[in-house]
Amino acid sequence: MSFDVRNIYHFKSQDSDEYELTDSEDLAKYHDSDYRLAHKLELVEYYTDYGEVFYGFLNTYDGLVLWRQEEEEGESGYELLKEKDLS
Repeated sequence: MSFDVRNIYHFKSQDSDEYELTDSEDLAKYHDSDYRLAHKLELVEYYTDYGEVFYGFLNTYDGLVLWRQEEEEGESGYELLKEKDLS
């Protein structure tokens, strides 16, 4: 079984001097030469601040993340599926 995994990048926007998230490495690189993979917590904060969700399997600094929407319980959020071995 194969599935697509997208990298999610954290960068400082030239337009507003605020930090943003994107799945476009070219966009992140254009705005900020110090761009990096986003942390799971930054995905949560981005959702809280802007209401935007990155769907699918996501590669982050912390590991493989997936957005979960629980219809019955009314809960949703990003779940860390596989933590990165940073050693």
